[in-house]
Amino acid sequence: MTLFPLVLSLILALLPVGCSRPSRPSQVRPVALRDPVAMLVLPDRARWTPESAEGAVLLRQLPDGTHQYLMQRLRIEVRPDGSLRRAPDLLPASRTPVSSLPLPDRLGGGFLFVTSGSSSSLWRSTTFLGRLASLVRLPVSGVQVVAGTDRLLVRMLSGDRVWGVDPETGAVGAALPLPVAPRYGGIAFVDARQGAVYADLLGLMVTRDAGVSWRSVPLHEPPKALVAEELSEGVVVQVGSRKLRVDPATGTLSEDGPALTPTGQVASSARETSNRRPWGVTAPLRVAIEEGWPLLDGTAVVFRAGRVVRVKLEDGSVLSSFSPVEAEEAASCLPVRFGADVGFVCGAPGQGTKLYVYEPPGGVALVLSFAAPRRIVPSQNGWLVVHGSCDSDAPGGAEEGVGKYCILSPVGGRREVLTRGDVGVERVVALSDGRVAVVVPPRGSSDGVVTLLPAESNGTTRTMSVQPGEDAALLRRGLWLDGMYEVVPGEVGGWIEGGGRLVGVRIRLAEGSVQVGAPQEGLFLSVVGPAAMVAQGSEALAESLDGGFSWKPVEMPPALGQGKLGSGLRCGVAGCVVPFERGTWLRVGWGKPADPTDLEDAQEGNVTFSSRTIPRPLRLTCSLGVQETLKESEVLPPPRRRFVVAVPPAEEAPPGPLPSFLGVPPPSIPEGALALSEGTASGTAARIYGWVPRGVAAGRAGRLLVRFEDRFAPERPVRSSKITVASWQDEQALRDAMGQGGVGVAFHGLGDPGGKAMLLSACQGVQCSLFSVVDGRPVTPVAPPDDDGFGRLVAPSASALWHDEAFFLAVNAGPRVDVWKVEAGQPRRLAKIPRVTTFNNQSAPVTLVRRARGGLIGLLTRGASSAQSEQDLFLLPIDPTTGKTGDMLRLGASDLSWVAPRVCSPEEDGWLIDLQPMTYPVMTLPPGVRLGEVELRARVEPSSICLEAGAARLLDSATIGKQASAPTPPVAGSIPLLATSPNKRVTLYCRP
Repeated sequence: MTLFPLVLSLILALLPVGCSRPSRPSQVRPVALRDPVAMLVLPDRARWTPESAEGAVLLRQLPDGTHQYLMQRLRIEVRPDGSLRRAPDLLPASRTPVSSLPLPDRLGGGFLFVTSGSSSSLWRSTTFLGRLASLVRLPVSGVQVVAGTDRLLVRMLSGDRVWGVDPETGAVGAALPLPVAPRYGGIAFVDARQGAVYADLLGLMVTRDAGVSWRSVPLHEPPKALVAEELSEGVVVQVGSRKLRVDPATGTLSEDGPALTPTGQVASSARETSNRRPWGVTAPLRVAIEEGWPLLDGTAVVFRAGRVVRVKLEDGSVLSSFSPVEAEEAASCLPVRFGADVGFVCGAPGQGTKLYVYEPPGGVALVLSFAAPRRIVPSQNGWLVVHGSCDSDAPGGAEEGVGKYCILSPVGGRREVLTRGDVGVERVVALSDGRVAVVVPPRGSSDGVVTLLPAESNGTTRTMSVQPGEDAALLRRGLWLDGMYEVVPGEVGGWIEGGGRLVGVRIRLAEGSVQVGAPQEGLFLSVVGPAAMVAQGSEALAESLDGGFSWKPVEMPPALGQGKLGSGLRCGVAGCVVPFERGTWLRVGWGKPADPTDLEDAQEGNVTFSSRTIPRPLRLTCSLGVQETLKESEVLPPPRRRFVVAVPPAEEAPPGPLPSFLGVPPPSIPEGALALSEGTASGTAARIYGWVPRGVAAGRAGRLLVRFEDRFAPERPVRSSKITVASWQDEQALRDAMGQGGVGVAFHGLGDPGGKAMLLSACQGVQCSLFSVVDGRPVTPVAPPDDDGFGRLVAPSASALWHDEAFFLAVNAGPRVDVWKVEAGQPRRLAKIPRVTTFNNQSAPVTLVRRARGGLIGLLTRGASSAQSEQDLFLLPIDPTTGKTGDMLRLGASDLSWVAPRVCSPEEDGWLIDLQPMTYPVMTLPPGVRLGEVELRARVEPSSICLEAGAARLLDSATIGKQASAPTPPVAGSIPLLATSPNKRVTLYCRP
């Protein structure tokens, strides 16, 4: 009801008259006094709950039709009968959407919830709506949780790490029983024995023995989702728009209908109807608040459209529903207190008014009926005041300036009161002792009048005692709301609305004195007997339970996206309906909160896991060997710099104009030739020299020479191909090939870990040509196969090695890496290896490596699939002839802290790997030496590691020690470490 000013009216004398005769026999049915089943006063314990799940995120639908939602941080369940239950506490604020996981019985049942901020927190509850218990906090900002065989598997969304978490204690351990892999995509376990995982470099794997063994499943593209279903149905795999099912027992895939429907969709509206809902409405709890009366057992009884329904006030569930009488579908009934019972005043458009009394458990008894619509007002003491005559067939309004009121006693008596004058301004109250009070409010200069009628005769009149002041103005100008009530014997109360304020008043009948409560300003209000709620602005509520003589602020529901207060505030005996801009909340009950901790944030425990360990850095003690000063050297040319030399005829070209490479002079150029030189822009440092005779087409006279760096070989740091007959025929073809003919060419070196060979890629955009370069052999072009992935090679995403007279090339091709074998310039695809992409749709780099003395090659990558280290080395062996892959090897932490490195013996085998330790080595260096980007060539096995050589970038510094005139022999038990800068090369001997 909106506050508005009242137009003043004149007050004429009111002449109360005794009980008049009824024109028809009485229809009043006496109500026997009995122990009350209803609450006779307002509930004094309140709780907030949303009216519906509109706008919430749907998490899942249960088989019985129950929907589970998340309204930002509040968990909600909506059942088919329209009942809504909510959790008692809130999940903490989360940077990413909160995820929910039902836990299987093997993990203790209940539910798991994950919130994310600067870290990720795991919460557990025994039921979906149960109180939250903090399980563990992990030091990452986003995780995905899967129910494993005997533990929770927690995977980082932005990285590689997977933890195993005990579902009872939160203890963090190994991610068993997953197969060894650098990182994982989807993970799903059907039960304690059967599961599937999509693993990096391994693809889709299934187990039927709790991870003791894993079987590969042929799947040619990464799945969008893995979902574990019932034991008999296995694991569902979503691939693109298809839905496949994998049988863990056989490792086979089969089609299984349309694609999966993702969860986490926003519920556009929860206002759907169901045959199981009374009256066809969505929220029975709202109906119970607006039209119901609370009973002593925690329910509210509602009588609507001929149906008596008991609604549980905790969640709005319907406990019983009866149809004791026939009624119009549009009939609505408002509850009133009638004696110690619940009465219902019912009416329908165009129909009369009926008064019923509730008879447990689901019946109603007709007390009386009126042919015309009547207004029946409770005096809040069990007595009722009917506007109009007691004659059931008489019209409901006033007749010829005479106001008529019928006083109904809860024990069956009736009394008719007549008033004359300015009919309609009076307020009639039935008192519990049988008397009747007629209150005429003061207006203008006229004082108000209180007339008290004894039970069976005319009464006495008292003039109201109104004191001058601000309260007097509100009493005289405001609207005295209908529905005044008996406060205590001898005192009546009511409400006045005017000027944007609401105020309560009390009148002592004996002397007519008026007490005025505390005025309350507000935009919207609702009044129920002595209780009222007022909206103070758009963000606050206040309520009074004592007729407006004291007000208390109402604790608002948590801000869960509903916005500010809106219009339409409406209260009933059982609570209030409070509209907001984007949703309606229900306040069940009145007064203080039923639970002071209700809807507070769940408290996070002190269980925090940190995976960070203090690594043990590699220690090297180095002595000075040979140092050389490089003249006119240039490892990489400055951007856009070109070297063009025109050699005069009949003269030998001087070596000076072409750049040297790491101190090695450029090749001699025949006279009368155009010579160009380019360097690699990335990868292995190399320089390409090309020349062609000037003038006419040269036929096969073009020549090519490639020199490249072996960073780990102090005795021979520069390797070189033979001078090779080139494909270009003239000067323009040479310029085009070297990127000086108008279209730029980027050169990239893919070096073999042994240092004696490299693949050279020349790329124009994403189109690349490959050349194999082996020390002491001619340069060989690689013929492009009929395969788009090879032709669109982007050089930095590839790696290469030279093994048994053949080149092997690994190319990242989206969701997989292709391994090629190149023999005599002819490539063939050796294997397709599946990849798992990271959160930004990228896959971690892989590098081809080989055995130092064996016949296998392998793909090396880094990952952190365990909780024990920051980065591990993982290697997938590949047969170089068939392309068949072996078992994944975990070689240990890439910081080399898992074992004390030693110097390799000449005959020792192992995986030959160039490593750049994640933790910078602690190095004891000769005076004046400063190094950066230290790399080590090692032979690695899962249980051992030895060092073969080292390489580093020599930082600018002063003269280093004494210039050695001859090579210094290696120090026993040390490895050579070659440190280079653009103008200096130093050999160090380092002992681990």
